[in-house]
Amino acid sequence: MLPRANLPKNEVRAVQFSFTPTASKKVLSMMAEKGSSLALRIQIRKTVSGESWTMTFEAGRSATGTVDGVPVMVDAGTEKYLDGMVIDWVQTPQGAGFGVYERNLRELRVLPR
Repeated sequence: MLPRANLPKNEVRAVQFSFTPTASKKVLSMMAEKGSSLALRIQIRKTVSGESWTMTFEAGRSATGTVDGVPVMVDAGTEKYLDGMVIDWVQTPQGAGFGVYERNLRELRVLPR
């Protein structure tokens, strides 16, 4: 859970998203291979054809928060799209990768590699 940015001081609401145990283990394993002091930057932008997801590792910058043990960086523009989502590590005919689904709908969208 991350604190929601740009809210009045008396209003407290948090962005809630999660990683499945498999996804968090995979992200942490990838981070260990790349080095220390990393955070996973998640960016979601609306495009004409839907959403564009980007997940990259950032070094030397402090994380916005920690979700399921994963240090993450999320900007204010991404928060509204990320709220309520679950990030998973999935196996598809095209190979393994990250997928995302809405917590209530459980409709999986595989992220481009």
